[in-house]
Formats: sequence, structure tokens, C-alpha cells
Amino acid sequence: MKLAVEVVDATGLTPKDGHGSCNPFVQVEFDRQRQRTTTKLKALSPSWNETFLFELSDPSILRDLAIEISVFHDHLADHSTGDPRKVRRRFFASGHGEQHSFLGYARISGDAIASSPSTATVKSFQLKKRGVFSHVRGDIAIRVSVIPDSDKALQGSLVDLWRMKTQKKSEFMPNERLPNPDDYLLKEIRPIIPAFHGRKSSEKTRPGPLYDLVQTMKLFYVHIMKARNLPTSTSPYVETCAFNYQGFTKPSDEDQEPMWNEVFAFPCQNIQSELLRITVKDKGNANDGYVGRISLDLEKCGFFGNLQSSEGYETEDIMGGALPNPDTINNMSIAPQWYKLEDQNEQEFANGEIMISMWLGTQADEAFQDSWRWDKGHIKNNRSMIYYSPKLVYLHLLAIGAKDLVPVGTSRLTNASLKVQIGEQIRQTAPVLIIGAGNPTWNEELIFVATDPSDEPIVITLVDHIAANCEELLGSITLSISNIPRVHELHSKPVQPKWHDLTKPGAQIIAKVQLCVSLDFRYHVIDESPRKSSDFQPASKDLTRSCIGKLEVGIIGIRALVPMKVRKGIPITDAYCVAKYGPKWVRTRTVVDSLSPRWNEQYFWDVFDLCTVFTIAAFDDCRFGPQTSNDARDNRIGNISIRLSNLESGRIYAHSYPLLILLPSGLKKMGELQLVVRFTCSSWVKTMARYGTPLEPKIHYMQPISEALLDGLQRSAVQTICRDILARADPSIPKEVVEYLLESDLSSVWSIRKSKAEFFRVMAVVSGIFSFVKWLNDIRAWKKPIMTVLVDALFVILVCFPWIIPPGIFFSLFLINIWNYKSRPELPQHVDVRLSRLDGSHPDELDEEFDDFPSTRSSDILRMRYDRLRSVLGRVQTVAADCATQGERLRALLSWQDTRATTICVTLLFLTSFSLYLLPSRVTFGIIGLYLLNWPSHDRLPSVPLNFFRRSPGNLDLMLC
Repeated sequence: MKLAVEVVDATGLTPKDGHGSCNPFVQVEFDRQRQRTTTKLKALSPSWNETFLFELSDPSILRDLAIEISVFHDHLADHSTGDPRKVRRRFFASGHGEQHSFLGYARISGDAIASSPSTATVKSFQLKKRGVFSHVRGDIAIRVSVIPDSDKALQGSLVDLWRMKTQKKSEFMPNERLPNPDDYLLKEIRPIIPAFHGRKSSEKTRPGPLYDLVQTMKLFYVHIMKARNLPTSTSPYVETCAFNYQGFTKPSDEDQEPMWNEVFAFPCQNIQSELLRITVKDKGNANDGYVGRISLDLEKCGFFGNLQSSEGYETEDIMGGALPNPDTINNMSIAPQWYKLEDQNEQEFANGEIMISMWLGTQADEAFQDSWRWDKGHIKNNRSMIYYSPKLVYLHLLAIGAKDLVPVGTSRLTNASLKVQIGEQIRQTAPVLIIGAGNPTWNEELIFVATDPSDEPIVITLVDHIAANCEELLGSITLSISNIPRVHELHSKPVQPKWHDLTKPGAQIIAKVQLCVSLDFRYHVIDESPRKSSDFQPASKDLTRSCIGKLEVGIIGIRALVPMKVRKGIPITDAYCVAKYGPKWVRTRTVVDSLSPRWNEQYFWDVFDLCTVFTIAAFDDCRFGPQTSNDARDNRIGNISIRLSNLESGRIYAHSYPLLILLPSGLKKMGELQLVVRFTCSSWVKTMARYGTPLEPKIHYMQPISEALLDGLQRSAVQTICRDILARADPSIPKEVVEYLLESDLSSVWSIRKSKAEFFRVMAVVSGIFSFVKWLNDIRAWKKPIMTVLVDALFVILVCFPWIIPPGIFFSLFLINIWNYKSRPELPQHVDVRLSRLDGSHPDELDEEFDDFPSTRSSDILRMRYDRLRSVLGRVQTVAADCATQGERLRALLSWQDTRATTICVTLLFLTSFSLYLLPSRVTFGIIGLYLLNWPSHDRLPSVPLNFFRRSPGNLDLMLC
């Protein structure tokens, strides 16, 4: 049977658009089925006449069901006219927190439903409130009836009527789909992981964390070891085929007794054949000649039953499902043994044999990293890796002065300076003019970023500035970092300066220079963006803080990944992830040719401070590109940052994070990265005590480094990390990846989008003050008489008993925080698209943000942007002028610019001071408070003090406009 609900009209709805009207639509819900009407523009008494059909599976339970009719105001309709892109921008820029506002609801019980359309009448229902504080009014007219299945004609007419109405062009909705804010939100998932099933992996021999936060990948391993007594061959290799996958070993140089020692890992899913086929071929032959093969029936070997039990487990959808018992994974194995090779007629050779072994395992198996895998691709060293940043320290070099300088000549004066170079870092002191046989004195400190240990030399050069951009070498000296004194203790003695000989290329000593050089291990070298710092530890082990917990992260995979390139006409992506926390970097393996890559890799980090950020980013590997070159760069897919202070100890956070990237064309969602995160606190006392300690090492506050120097040192630290990781790692982390995670490539150039975001952040902070002022004005205006009387009574009590004010304030804050505990955020914080003003940015604003500095745009575009900047700054200038005028008026009252106004002010100050001396403080504050909470005036004129203040002169009339 069908249930027909006709929404006729509504009357007397509540205005919601701020202009005395609303844009209503009706949502009908019955038995977990939901449908809605179209939106009517600017109508407090709209008419719809729309009919909806609902499935009624069991008519006997109709009496126990109910129809809920809800009326909403659609904010989107306020911004519906014009171009669809402008509609989107106007909606998100309007500041609405929700798309819909509640206007009321009505509930129709099953007893009130007519049994046939002929007996159904239009009934009016009064709209009800959803909560105590809801402001609802109006009625809605509904007609409901039950239609039997035999009456197909009536059902068809109603369906045609509904289709005809819904196929009409909407009165407010543009043709282009508006952005859905839910696409940018976190989504909680329920992956099939052992941690959710109350048990962990049984793999106890592998060092590191157990794989309890990722999905257990059941794999079938085949170890191709060696062969003997092969028929004639020059370069044999092995082809292994199982479960519709095919892998190859490397060709061997041995012809008769080759050794490969390679492992193949096949996923136990979508099994269509129980046959394992291993074929030995000859690479030296023109057509890779056939040497021999073996075929094994896995069902007879006892494998196929275990494989079928796990078939379909590793699926694209990781939500829900049953977890196989991990204790049975490694029980099935076959020890290495020799197998007779067969010819093409399945006849065994007399002597040819091959040794292989087979077993069932998981990604926690030791052979997994170096094995051939179905998602590995044909690339060298495609494996997950763990890296550690080099130990960075600050090198302080104090250039004091020089003596015994050999004169350059008598024709000109010497303008000497000291230039110091460590690697790619070059610093130089200010030039000092030397007159006669004088000695130059600099007393200037230069700071560098160095690694420990390091073999880079320190090249110190004394140069003479002959002219602009023209220098002459006077002498140089090379020092070794390994011989420089090290400072580890917080209150250590200062390093004593030493004299060093400066020589020319001919080994002639031309001067002595006094230097004070030291490696300071007390500082933390800043290499990250301040908003995403993951480490504050000093380089000295003696000053390192103790560990307070462990962070575990399970990288499951990415869903709905956007194709990044085209290979053989097919859009694909070769994705991998890089995670960083503290000095530890992690790189997953690259999953080739997949738009839904799965890694299922788990890592852990030691936590020393909760006020830190964990960062992970996804990239497209350029090594698999159609035209790979040395200059190819890995494309960004997106990054995610998780602040550890928002995580509860012991709780497992399994969420799907949207990967967002800002392009000149706008905000783009690249996919959803699925992570499982768990923070475990090892000491609750240390964790709580850490909140009272300084964020950075103590030396940063005792001997701070200027902000101007820190910016340059941070760039030097990033370059040092890139050079170190690129030099010693294989596979390495590309330079663009390191810079992206450390946010060293962020531009500090002004952007109108960022300015808007910062402005709205400030307004959100001060919105509480504005709300309090508005509430106070409502109290003064007696808009709510009961509230005004209660506030006046409370004020009188506080005046009479002032000692309860301080404890009352703190106790109120205590109660407010206790009340807010139930509304605490349940999800980790993620990028707020609306806070960043990414959803409503104009294309020209984004083009300006991505423009180079200096700009490379045409003169017409620059002129337009300059005019827009003048318009914005003109409003800022007006606000600044108003603020200055108010301050000048206050100063003018005491400077006798207006003699009459100052006379009145002085008289009032004398009377006020005399009154405050005579009257008790309670009476004084009571009179002031009651004056502020006075009865509303009917003329609505400004108060006398405000009129007096506005008449005070300012300096605006002195400016030449």
C-alpha cells in the first residue's frame, strides 16, 4: 500500500530573513522515508499543493506510526539571484551557520489518516515548538490518505503530478550544484581492525608496535630461492603466477645453478584459481625461451581452504565486517624443498629442480617490505621507510676584531669586513673603515645552523670592500666544526675567544682575527612553521624532557582519490604518504595505478609535549609518470594536521579526513584519507605538570634570538634537512615534500582572503563583548521586564555584599565550564573551510594570492587590484580616523583647547572627587549602576555626558584634506 501526503499551504509563519519574511519549505518524514517540497520565496503564507507517496509495508502497524511535518526557512534562497558562482559566494559570505532555520513542526498520528482518498479532507495543524526557546507560530494544511495497491490509476496520477511539479525549474536553485559543506567535514568510520575487536595481532617477534590499528592483510608468500641442474640457459629468471597476479624475479648470472632469493606476496582476495604456477625462463633467449615449470595445487597442499576463508576480506570498503582470527594466519607454511621441473608436456626433467617455500602471513611479516607485491610497480626500493632529521644546533660566531693587519697600500683606505661561510649559509659583518695602521673592531655575532656530527668546514674570509659589489680577498682561515667547543649546560661558563691567523693563498700570514666560536646545544633549532610545531626539545640530551606518552597512527588508505595523471590513456594516481612528528619522518610505500590506495601501515612516535601537532600529507609519485625526468616534482594531494592536546588518552580515533588543496581555480577536494589515531599517556602527573612549564627551552627566554634572525635560521634549517635526507636515504624524501610538510614555502605576502579570515577571527573573539552590550541595552530598554527586575535585584545584592563578587565570578565560570563539558568536541579538529574563507573566495582574489612577488600580471589587472585595495584601505582609514578623533576629544578636555568645555570638565572633576570622598563606595557604585540601568527614556536622545563628549574638539579640522 501507499501513503499519500499532500502539503497544501501554510499561514502566519515566523519571519526569519531579517526583512520581515521567510523562504519556507516543508519536509515530510514517515517510517524512515523523507521527502521535501520546493522553496517559496518571500512568503509568510505560502502555497505548495504538492503530493508525496510513501511505502507502507505493513498496514497493521499504521496506528503505531506517525507523520512528522517540519517547516524550515532556507537561507540559500536569500542569495539565489544571478550567476550560480555568485550565489555560492553570497551564501557563504553571509555568515549563516546553517542552511536551514526551524519554523515549526506538526505530528499526525496513524489514527488520523483517512482510509481512502475520497474520505480525506484538508486539515489544519498548528505548528509546535521544538524547544523551550524556539519562537514558532503559524498553521499548516495537510491532507493524508492511504491508497491500496490495486488502485494503480490513482497512484499513477499522483506520481505524475509529483513528477510534473518536481521537474519544474526551481524558483531559487541555480542549475549549478552548490557546494555541500558536509564534503569538507570529518567522517567517523568503523574499520575492521583488531583494536575494535578487543584483541591485537599475534605477531610478537616483530619489533615496534603491533598492527592493531590497521586492517590485517592476509597474504600468500612464495619464496623463490634457487635452482640446480637446469637445462642449457644463459640468464634464467622465474615467472610466478597466482590468483590472477604475475611477478618476475631478476635474471641470474649463473646458468646452471642460479640463486634468486626473492619473495612474492599475493593478496588473498578474489581468488579464482587454486593453482600456483612457477615457470623458469631464459632471458638470454630471443623470445625468453622456456626452461621448465612446476604447477602446485594449493588445495591439495592445504592452503586453499585457509585462503577461501579470507576471500573478500581486503575490500575497498573497510566499514563493518568480520575480522578473521589472526592466530591462524601463520600456522600454514611449507618449509623450503626441491621441486622437479616439468617440460611443456608436463613431463619431469631428469635433473632440473627448483627450491621454493610457501606460507601465509600478513603485512607484519619480515619479508613483506622487500617482497614483490601486486601494488608495487616496476620501481627500485618501493618500500616504506623511517627517517630521522639530523641533530641541528646553533653555531655562534662572535667576530671581535683583528690586529697586525698588513696594509693593502697607501693609495686608498681599507674597508674591511669578515665573511663566514658554512655550506650554503653565508653571513658577513658590517664593514669597518681602517685608517693608517689601525685595527678593525666588529663585535658582531653571527649565528648559523649546523649539524652534529658534521664534516663541513667553516671558511672565514677577511675582505676589503673596494666599491659596490666589488670585494678583494685579504686573507682566510678554515676551521673544523668537530674542534669547536660545545655548550650543553644551561649555566655553563662562556667560551673564551681565541686568536686565529689569516693567511693568503701563498701561506703568508697577513693578520690575526679574534673569534669566539661555539656550538650551542641548549637551543631548539626551529625548522617548522610555528602553527604546526611538533617538537620543542633542545639538542642537548641533558636538557631533554622526559617522555609522557606514545602516539600511534594507522594509515589505512585513501578513498575517492582524484586522478593526477594519465598513463596509456587511463587516468591514474601513484599515491604515497609522508608523516612527521618531531625528528621522525615516515614514508609509506607507493601504491601504483590505484584511485583507492590501501597501505595498512602503523607507526608510533614518542610524545614529549601535548601542545604539538602531528602532520601527514599525501603525494603523487613522479617516478611513475609517463615522461619521468630528473626535474619532475611530486604533486601534492593534501595534508592533515592533528593537535595532540585535543586527543583523549587511550581513545581510538578512526576518521576519514578530507584532503583539501587550494588552487588558483578554487578549493578542491582530492580525496579522503582514512586514519586511526591513538594517544596513550604514560604518566598523568607529568602530563598535567607539563602545562606549567615553558613551551620552549629555558635558554630561549634567558638569551632570546631576535625574530628577524629566526626567519633566516629557519630557512637554513629546512635546507639542511633537505640536503641531509636527500643525501643519505634511498628511497629519499623529495625536497618539495620536506618543504611542504615544514611549510617553509608559505608566502607572507598580503592576501585579501587571508585578511578577511583574520578579520572574522577577531570579530569572533570580540563578539562576546558585543553580545553583552546588546544584552545590557535590552535590559535598559525593558524589552524583557522580568529579566530587567532580576538584574536590578542582583545588582543591589552585589552592592550590599561586595565581597561575594570575586568568588561569584570564578564560581560562575566554573559552572559554565561544567555545563559546556557535555558539548565538548567529539571529533579531532580539522581545517575549517568557512573560517579560512575558502568556500566563498572570488577567483580574482585567489589569482592575486597565487601571483608571484613582484607581480607578473598585466597592467589592467594590477590597476583593478590597486583600486580595490584603495577602497578597502579607505574604509580602514575612516575607522582609524574615528578612533583618533575619540582619543583627541578626551585629551582636549584636559588641554584647554575649548576653555568652556574644560571649565565644565574641571568643575565636574572637583565635584566628583568631593562626592566620592564624602559618600561611601557602595552608595557611589549603586548610584552609577542604577543610572546605567535607568528607566527607558521616551525621546531616545543621547545622554548628557555623551552630548558633552561629542562637543569636545579634535584635530580633524586641522588636517588638510
